[in-house]
Amino acid sequence: MGLEIKLPGAFTSIQDKGRRGYLSQGFIESGACDKYSMAVANLFAGNLSEPELAVMEFTLKGGEITFTSDEVIALTGADMNPLKNGVPIPMYRPVVMKEGDSLSLGIASKGLRTYLAVYGGVAVLPVLGSRSTDIKSCLGGLDGRALKAGDVLQSGKSGEEIKRFAAAVYEMDFTSLAGENESWFINPSNPFRYSADKRYVLLRTVPGPQAEAFTEEGRNTFVRNPYQLTVDCDRMACRLNGPPIEFGKGGGYYFRCSHGRIGSDHLFGTSHCHAGRSSDHRRVCKDCHCYQYGYSRTGSAASGGLGDFSVRNCHGSGEDCKERE
Repeated sequence: MGLEIKLPGAFTSIQDKGRRGYLSQGFIESGACDKYSMAVANLFAGNLSEPELAVMEFTLKGGEITFTSDEVIALTGADMNPLKNGVPIPMYRPVVMKEGDSLSLGIASKGLRTYLAVYGGVAVLPVLGSRSTDIKSCLGGLDGRALKAGDVLQSGKSGEEIKRFAAAVYEMDFTSLAGENESWFINPSNPFRYSADKRYVLLRTVPGPQAEAFTEEGRNTFVRNPYQLTVDCDRMACRLNGPPIEFGKGGGYYFRCSHGRIGSDHLFGTSHCHAGRSSDHRRVCKDCHCYQYGYSRTGSAASGGLGDFSVRNCHGSGEDCKERE
């Protein structure tokens, strides 16, 4: 009993906070690309003490789910115009789904990834301390793969617990939390910047581990110019188009002692294309006696901005990102 996948969407997987602590052994972290939206979804779904429980992550296009038991859910992240039995339902609040109800998610009208949390979390077996799906290693989630039609998922709460929480949800009055015609919940987002009629998403960064590999002019170029997301975006990285960054000696490549990713790194090559790494970034070496030949990193996105970096991945929008320190 729980949730049955009728249509899986473009790419749907089970994710949580990620599989931390195993990069040195070759296992990527995985986890939700937008951990803020994941946590908020869990809070609205009633998982107040466990905001990092496993959720479903939909990319670009949702699908259709039939509920084989009563559940309480919450949706956050990109707006995929959710429908309950064909009727629109709100995001960012708990929604009671009865046995036999269907949930439909369309193409994201704003953003890229939507998160669905259920009361009690999505109950799959943990692997190496996480329920996140690692597609490359075929572990975690449901059989280490993306969800497909016919899959059945369970929630982590009993029927009686769900019934009690659903009764409490029915008594909630969200309209009393704000004034008339006002949104009771405002989804926090990175501030925008405007230049003429162009809007830019502002990503805050701090100097990266190899900031000294760039000239002062190169660092100024990085923080004062816009970069556009390209269609080359996935769970490993997002490619950005923008002005080239001037390197110091070494031309941007260097021998370095391997170390882990900090937040979302900005990797700059010698062309106009740069990359920002995401949840499925590659592994690092086991210890500091092994050196890698790689790209310099001029900056790391502040954790508060990673949601926009992940959820606003380009799918034809052409939206620009304005970087700054």
